[in-house]
Amino acid sequence: MTAESSSRGTALLVVDVQIDFCEDGSLPVDGGAGVARRVAAYLEAHADRYAAIATTRDWHIEPGRHFASAMGKDAEPDFVQSWPDHCVAGTEGAEYHPELSAAVGRHVQAEFRKGRYEAAYSAFEGTLSKDDEASLLDWLLAREIEAVDIVGIATDYCVRATALDALSAGLHTTVLTDLVAGVAEESSRAALDELDRSGVYLATSQVALSSCRTTRPAPLGAEPTAPESSGQARSGSMTIAPQGHSTMQIPHPLQ
Repeated sequence: MTAESSSRGTALLVVDVQIDFCEDGSLPVDGGAGVARRVAAYLEAHADRYAAIATTRDWHIEPGRHFASAMGKDAEPDFVQSWPDHCVAGTEGAEYHPELSAAVGRHVQAEFRKGRYEAAYSAFEGTLSKDDEASLLDWLLAREIEAVDIVGIATDYCVRATALDALSAGLHTTVLTDLVAGVAEESSRAALDELDRSGVYLATSQVALSSCRTTRPAPLGAEPTAPESSGQARSGSMTIAPQGHSTMQIPHPLQ
């Protein structure tokens, strides 16, 4: 896909940059703390380029067999469908990484929590809170967002799922490859290859910054502008390059 964003605005989605997914967490991703640090710096420097900024958090209460422990105290996770207990609601491990938390407080308009009672990988499975079931897609459309940049953890799971769902929703989708980290090198590279073939644009943050995106996010609590009722599919605004033709050399996904 081209790097040019829709004139209606671009949102930044920060996916699951939580303590349990970083070094010393219960489900650590190599390079997670580095992603937290780089995403925080990116937010501080470039938040005003985005029309909206949202985060997601895994927020598990009783996610069933997503936790290997649900299958017995001696059950071992397979790290594909079952995992060690992680990001349990209300625990320290579910909090943002300390390197990121201050920037979130200053620049993020909404947080979407996912996976309360089942596995959930995509940000689009999250809701604003247990009392407000507004979806991420509804929130984006209410702000006339037509493009998203995606950063966070993990490249081969939640970043991948979020990017594919964003594309399916008709949003111009970019993964900022220097602001992600994956569970494993092989599966991360496979995920990026899949995203590239699907039409997701893969770019470093510096290349993404070359796009003209200068709409400042609305303050917390501000009423969003209702989207116009054009009846046209959002996908009609996207320009899709031939599959497999991203213009970037992709940095190592675990950096």
